[in-house]
Amino acid sequence: MGVYQADILFPSPAPFSVPKFGILVKYYETIDSRTDDLSLRVYLPGDQKDAPTLTMPVPRPEIGPRPPDLEEDQERIFAATVPIMFAPLIVTKEGYIKVRMFRGDIVTNLGSLKVRQIRPDEKILGFNA
Repeated sequence: MGVYQADILFPSPAPFSVPKFGILVKYYETIDSRTDDLSLRVYLPGDQKDAPTLTMPVPRPEIGPRPPDLEEDQERIFAATVPIMFAPLIVTKEGYIKVRMFRGDIVTNLGSLKVRQIRPDEKILGFNA
């Protein structure tokens, strides 16, 4: 198990494979800004902009009127938590795993993670002798 913040490093050239790879997506926006449907997309290295590896709608619960107990400087926030599991994750080339949320014409960059082979000059515990 690992938690990645910058790069996923592999000791051999692509393709890279991980038996299970999870992404926990967190997305927030104000209720008043929500007029279009949401679509979550995950791009693997080599994917075209119009052909992500994963596309999924993010359903929205019915939102009623603003609660009367909120004060004028408070906002209602829509929060979506979407767990995604790839089993296995196969990456065919070095590059970035990118997560994006689409709302109409608006694209929100939710994160990127570089996937690459270890460079010969890098000393990584467990990979190098």
